[in-house]
Parts: sequence; C-alpha cells; structure tokens
Amino acid sequence: MILKREKSVLLIIDMQDKLEKAIPDFSTVTHTLFKAIQIADKLDIPRLVTEHYPEGLGKTVEKLQHENTLVKYSFAAPVQDMFTKLNDESKDTFVLGGVESHVCVFQTALTLLEQGKKVCLLSDGVASRDSGHRQQALNQLHALGAWVLPLESVAFMWLENCRHPEFKSVLALIK
Repeated sequence: MILKREKSVLLIIDMQDKLEKAIPDFSTVTHTLFKAIQIADKLDIPRLVTEHYPEGLGKTVEKLQHENTLVKYSFAAPVQDMFTKLNDESKDTFVLGGVESHVCVFQTALTLLEQGKKVCLLSDGVASRDSGHRQQALNQLHALGAWVLPLESVAFMWLENCRHPEFKSVLALIK
C-alpha cells in the first residue's frame, strides 16, 4: 500500500478543548496534527474533522478547526457523512490522527477497514489518557491491516519525490 495524495484524506478525530487536560500528550499531538494540516493544504489533500458530543467536550481546539467538521455521538466517525462532505468517491485512503486512540480513533479505523478503505494512523498524531491503551490500539489496528507511521513518513509518501514543487516547504515543516 502506497499513500497517494490524490486518493488521501486527512481525518482529525475529536481534538476537543475539554480533552486537553485529560490526555498527557495532547499538546504534542496537536502540534503534529497542525503540521499535518499544513502539509495536506500544500498538497491539496482534503481534511475532515470530527467532534464527539461537543455540548460536553467542547469545540475542536482552535489551531485544528475546519469548516468540514462533523459532529458525532457514536464513537466511530459517521463514514457515510464523511463521503457526503468530501463529495469525492475516489478517496480511499484515510490518514487518521486524534484522540482517544483506543476508542474513537480505533472504532473509526475499524469502520473504514471494514468498508475496504486503506487506513494509516499517525503514530505521532494519536494519544490516549493511558499510553498502554494507545499502544494496544495501534498494535491491533496494524494487525488488521492499517499502517502505523509517523507524519514524516506519510509526508514523504505524499510528495513521492524531491522534485515535487512543494518539497522544500514540506521539508521545512517537518524539520
């Protein structure tokens, strides 16, 4: 499986205000996902954001907000609503980041895999309150066929080569 930018979607899951204090790596994940957004924007990769129960958990942290935000009450992201928002059936690869790795990220990844989509989890872009739960989720999803890669690996796959017009600007974001 190669991550092709023309087939990819960046999906940011539940990076909401009230979860910030509960998740130890929240600020690190926010920083990684902000870089992922910047890279996706440079490479014309669409982005979706989910908010789980915003009445209780608040809005997506400002740095990661986007007009393509889906409110959800189930733990998995509403896949059909995602495709409606994208308005592009050719997208079959989802790069996921967010919280919590073992609940909403996990269930969204499972749903996408069940529908035959390719899934890549940003290893430096997901977190849980308990790091052991995070690792278990990543291990299980990898065993089920998802890729687990750091943002840098994903960015270089999206670029394909150093001759891409955005290579230097993406490289500056990664460093």
